[in-house]
Amino acid sequence: MRDDAIITWTPEKLSEFKDEYAKHQRDPTGTFKFEDHNFVVGYARYLIQHIERKFAGSNEDDRQES
Repeated sequence: MRDDAIITWTPEKLSEFKDEYAKHQRDPTGTFKFEDHNFVVGYARYLIQHIERKFAGSNEDDRQES
């Protein structure tokens, strides 16, 4: 697999993705491009939720290790 075929998600990158999603969210069957990848708007909503949960979970893990 090519390295450029993977998006490495960071909170900043998620914020940019959410901004792009917001421009298109009225058409759930439509698509938009982010980092040279095409996303279906309806799927992007669930992807955002999933990544947000992952980030929230990693923050909880960080607090538990302290």
